[in-house]
Amino acid sequence: MNIAQIIELAASEKLEKALKEFIDFLNAQKDRDLLPKIQLLTGNLKDLQEEQDDGTITYAEASARKASIRKTLLKHLQTAQEIYEKVVRPVVFLAFANDPLVYLQSLSQEEHLIREALLPLHLQERLEYQSIGQANKDTIYNAFTRDFRDRIVIFHYSGHSNRNELGLSDNGKDLSISFFLQLFDNQPFLKIVFLNGCANKDQVVAFLESGKLNDKILIATSAPIDDEQAKDFAHQFYKSLGSGVDIQKAFSEAQSYLGNRATNYGLEIKRFNSAELDRENIHEKSWALYYSDKKLLNWTLI
Repeated sequence: MNIAQIIELAASEKLEKALKEFIDFLNAQKDRDLLPKIQLLTGNLKDLQEEQDDGTITYAEASARKASIRKTLLKHLQTAQEIYEKVVRPVVFLAFANDPLVYLQSLSQEEHLIREALLPLHLQERLEYQSIGQANKDTIYNAFTRDFRDRIVIFHYSGHSNRNELGLSDNGKDLSISFFLQLFDNQPFLKIVFLNGCANKDQVVAFLESGKLNDKILIATSAPIDDEQAKDFAHQFYKSLGSGVDIQKAFSEAQSYLGNRATNYGLEIKRFNSAELDRENIHEKSWALYYSDKKLLNWTLI
């Protein structure tokens, strides 16, 4: 049993089992510093249980002492985690691409707001985010295959796009969807692909028909969208997701946030099951959340 699992035991009132598992872990590590401290805590818990059985201690006193033992145990578990287990934080990878000739005014603000929404989790070291303002083929490829290999859980793209390509530079050419199909195929921990550009309809079909996103959620548009609404939708989605709700709830809250102004934007937001997908049921003027398994909707960032 690893440290994270022992922490779960301690937090779920299973103190005796947590102490036993921790002692076994420390013995396996040949630890001589923390081990006597945990053995002392085990003795304290045993004494407390005997006093409760004898009726020589009140319920309130017993609860307070048990809480103190748990607090001390969790502190030692955190120390052990720092010593023995390297905590690998999940990564949210944000790629932005603007065009100086057709400049998107809200793009830099969108980047700032998403980072602001995720900052508390970043400071708590519960996740890491990487944001690239002018992304290209090399920076994206290196992020997935070198810099954050097997750590990226969300890929977010925002910028110009059309039905076949994203406006990311590759020697002056936009990146075709085939590049991403190959890249995402080998990403076991990638859960969300968020394409916050314009008119991604054919890209959506290509992704889902390839079968390479069967274990992932795809969020995309199928028509030209307003720069300002793209910023607002993304900000609210990550704000909700960062609060601990699941993907479905975060998507619904972003939908509700823009719903008040839907008449201004002509906005529709719908969900689709990719197993039922065909080109006709991808509505124009809409964001959509695509999934092949409803269980994916329950995934949370933290």
